[in-house]
Amino acid sequence: MMVLVYKKGEWDHPSNWRPISFCSTMYKLYASCLASRITEWSVSGGAISSIQKGFMSCKGCYEHNFVLQTTIEMTRRARRQCMVAWLDLANAFGSMPHHHIFATRQEFGMPENFLRVIQEVYEGCSTTIRSVEGETAEIPIQSGVKQGCPLSPFIFNLAMEPLL
Repeated sequence: MMVLVYKKGEWDHPSNWRPISFCSTMYKLYASCLASRITEWSVSGGAISSIQKGFMSCKGCYEHNFVLQTTIEMTRRARRQCMVAWLDLANAFGSMPHHHIFATRQEFGMPENFLRVIQEVYEGCSTTIRSVEGETAEIPIQSGVKQGCPLSPFIFNLAMEPLL
């Protein structure tokens, strides 16, 4: 089940609402175990690079902040210039095409049992929207990872890895 949660702006504009997936407790337990195994496989097998810090069980933000702070301080002491670029992906979770998710899994040599489960979660996905006028017909979902699902951060990390 998916529920729209208001973010900001005008209430009647669809882009101001975020779809959140509500999953059963059993599914979340299963997805959490699977996410743990996929993370272990991707880290030990080198599918995730050491520079990937998002959603990982490390203090990545602290490490990146330390590196940035140290670089700025060294630049000041040396009276040199320093440039920093930030990348902010708008609707990052919602914009990842499913075909890219599947292709990167195969590219990294993900075990077939992991790949099959992820495809079962995402292939043939659809949703409906319920309003005061009633419920819409099914709307196919062909991009995005499910916000609220324990698997989503790790699926997103693996799909982003070729870009890093």
